Amino acid sequence: MSKQKKHHPEQKHTKRRWPVAVVAIVVVTGILLMILPQKHSDNSGTGPLFKKDGTVTVFRADGSSAVTLDVEIAETPQKRQDGLMGRPTLGELQGMYFIFEYEQPLGFWMKNTIIPLDIFFISASGTITTIHRNTTPYSEETYAAKEPGQFVLETNAGIADKYGIVEGDKVRLHR
Repeated sequence: MSKQKKHHPEQKHTKRRWPVAVVAIVVVTGILLMILPQKHSDNSGTGPLFKKDGTVTVFRADGSSAVTLDVEIAETPQKRQDGLMGRPTLGELQGMYFIFEYEQPLGFWMKNTIIPLDIFFISASGTITTIHRNTTPYSEETYAAKEPGQFVLETNAGIADKYGIVEGDKVRLHR
């Protein structure tokens, strides 16, 4: 006669439920992460998703179009402060367009910004006055405009060179 271990029915039932509960928690967590809006509070790379608010077209001195980009607009103090911080990626033809109330001395830094950017400082008349190419992620160096401006366009690094954008070109926002 062999001895068999007796199991209580509650133990057997618990063993079957536990893996199902874990799977359910993992699935629900995954779904919530996909559908809930993402926000950032640090440099972890989990920044908000791109939200197109308009387009910006850059025109050369001869009036021909250099490039048109989809842009997210930052016109509130909080959106301007947050900028592209914490975003792990930005589409090739996407950017952020900053709008200030009036023309003023402007300077930006890359603290908590993960991706290298081209930064275009733009006067109230829409003329690019300063371009900082391929800025350094996480840098606290100030990238300043040569003269007062009212708008700033941030794009992926390399856009200025790829599309031949130079100081003196014009920028037009379309909402």
